Amino acid sequence: MWDAFGEHLGANRHRTAISAGEDQWTNGQLLEAAERSAASLDRLAVGEGVVVGLMLQNSPSFVSSFLALCKTGATIALISPKYGTVELSAIARVVRPRFYLTTTELAPKLQSCEPIAAIPMSLPPVGRENLQLLETPPQPSPAHLPAGTVLVKFSSGSTGEPKAIALTSNNLIAESENIANTLALNPDDHIYAPVPLSHSYGFDLGVLASLRSRARLTIDESFIPRRALATIMRERVSVFLGVPSMYRFFLDSTSSPPSNLRQVRYMLSCTAPLHPDAVQSFHRSFGVAICQHYGSSETGAVTTHVPERILDYPESVGRSMVGVRMSVVDADGKECAPDDPGEVMVRSAAVAAGYIMGEAPGPAVLRDGEFRTGDIGTLNREGFLHLMGRIDSMINVGGLKVSPLEVCRVLEHHAAVREAAVSGTRDVNGEEVVYA
Repeated sequence: MWDAFGEHLGANRHRTAISAGEDQWTNGQLLEAAERSAASLDRLAVGEGVVVGLMLQNSPSFVSSFLALCKTGATIALISPKYGTVELSAIARVVRPRFYLTTTELAPKLQSCEPIAAIPMSLPPVGRENLQLLETPPQPSPAHLPAGTVLVKFSSGSTGEPKAIALTSNNLIAESENIANTLALNPDDHIYAPVPLSHSYGFDLGVLASLRSRARLTIDESFIPRRALATIMRERVSVFLGVPSMYRFFLDSTSSPPSNLRQVRYMLSCTAPLHPDAVQSFHRSFGVAICQHYGSSETGAVTTHVPERILDYPESVGRSMVGVRMSVVDADGKECAPDDPGEVMVRSAAVAAGYIMGEAPGPAVLRDGEFRTGDIGTLNREGFLHLMGRIDSMINVGGLKVSPLEVCRVLEHHAAVREAAVSGTRDVNGEEVVYA
């Protein structure tokens, strides 16, 4: 991992690597910070195979600490600073980090969840942050950590506890290459990520993509629409990582939208469906189309819309990323004909090695580099994917399978409806009906 993402930074030592507010770090500064932290961590017995929970806010120190842990050979568990007692206790009980790398401000939250002792040797400050390494009492390593695991991602689970997904170095390097090649990223690009770096979307398309391509990465801890628009224009951003609510705020926050967002090659939207009307409105107002993006913690990036084809298929989440094979299969596992609905299957070198906790009961969904997503969708003859919802959320109305997403879209076409949520419920006769 260090060979893939760290050592090559010195080739462009004086170019800006990462910025956050008034902080700007060059590649050389990022490399030096990572090497200093790695040396300190090594002295504190953080080494190969040791599980370390990385719990930091969006900041340059997140990237330098990730690189430092790569250099030590530790297994990194990406922990959201927003996690509460339930999530943190589950991670401590099952994933069992030996150490936590965090800030002095966040350390008390961790210490309140399990007995953790602060190591007396402090880490060198990184930028504006004081980092702290917390040590847990000796305990056995996770019994079911897949071989070669270097990173653990956490994703929402169905039980209230997060799913823990294990990835190898080959998974992460393949993911970074798939993104960099699909988006044609290079050192002249500028990625802007006002989304959490501890989550798969921000980590993969922000941190990994910038390290692989040496593109500049600008991060924000919070999203303020007018400030974000100013950053995009002033800093000549070429890739913006957004979510649907951000685009609604953009549309609502200005009466005279600027016309010079056209330099943005990819206005990406992920994590939730984006209504086609929003795609059309944004294009009319800002002169650039929003590229819907689809992926998961288990697969990494799967599809991204093709900018010049967005208005042809505004409801689609695009075509397969470079290095990704996607198919739609029926209940027997046979590939569906074009435009016929079925379960979306994903195969690539980026597909995770397995689960550490939170795997749903039933047949394995991760197997030999292939992931059964549980999403229902259709592929047209040109390879554009249209998502219809989750298998487990489809509503059975008298034998007819109804997609909640489709009902949402119909409702949201009404001028009086700003946003809709739809699920299935039972009527007085016990029959399933649509509830909006």
